[in-house]
Amino acid sequence: MQRPINILILEDNNEDALFIQRILQRAKIQFEAKVVSTKDNFREALDSFLPDLILSDHQLPQFTSVEALQISKENSPLIPFILVTGAVSEEFAASIIRDGADDYLLKDNLTRLPNAITQALEKRKTIASLRLAQEAERDAIQKLKTAHDQIRFHIENTPLGYVELDSQLRIKSWSKRTEEIFGWSEQEILENPEIWLQLVFKDDVLMVKGRSNALRLGKVTRDSFQYRLNTRDGRIIWCEWFYSVMKNNEGKVTNIMCLVQDVTDRMTISEVLQEYNDRYQILAKATNDAIWDWDIKHDFEIWNHGIETIFGYKEREITSSKQWWK
Repeated sequence: MQRPINILILEDNNEDALFIQRILQRAKIQFEAKVVSTKDNFREALDSFLPDLILSDHQLPQFTSVEALQISKENSPLIPFILVTGAVSEEFAASIIRDGADDYLLKDNLTRLPNAITQALEKRKTIASLRLAQEAERDAIQKLKTAHDQIRFHIENTPLGYVELDSQLRIKSWSKRTEEIFGWSEQEILENPEIWLQLVFKDDVLMVKGRSNALRLGKVTRDSFQYRLNTRDGRIIWCEWFYSVMKNNEGKVTNIMCLVQDVTDRMTISEVLQEYNDRYQILAKATNDAIWDWDIKHDFEIWNHGIETIFGYKEREITSSKQWWK
């Protein structure tokens, strides 16, 4: 069952206040009424009575409807305010509506009062719902902004570069760390997309195109591989890329997130080690001397074919244990 509405009546004439209540009773409006006639009592009733609606006379001793409307707006801006008064000028009626009153009626013609109350309550209910929706939207936007700012902060502070591509492999964003790796700013890349197409080292273009097309077409949703790129200052660097594909509900690729790191030093060391290993293998095969390599850390031994020449053991007979050597 719906509770009665609380109606605060600002009126210094008891007969007029009772007449208003009888009209509402005949209209079968369920309500509780509180009648006040002074500014202090009006303020107190706003806090204690918690009205759903205010019906206000215009002229009271040392108090007017204009003041009452202002107090109401400051304390409870969503409470409907209807002016119920004697004769007033059209200019005044228009001005109080502009100031925020929901309606005005003359005391000698209150037949419209029940409908005016219903309409005012519905209007304020709609306004309240809209405000709640707007606040919820603002909160959601603020949360999204906060989340975006946090993600952006981490992207800008990670040691890895960040690149976002659209479904056609065009640059959408380019982090500061990516700028440090390649030398071009995000602004330059966005304004001159052909730069991005020229970054890949010529010998790696075919490989990169093949792997990138698989990502663009959604054939794979994540990938990682290494290739060489040209920097702004003319260097050729090795980069390791990590790709993640995002799709919509229809399964179509919408964008591709990329993380990149410069692994030139690592690749250089790897190449040097490989070169030393290749030289060792050539030397080991070219000489008839026995070459013995003892890995002290892991405690195992490696022999070349020279062990057969000198000692007569076949390579397949050799184990890597120190015990075998003893």
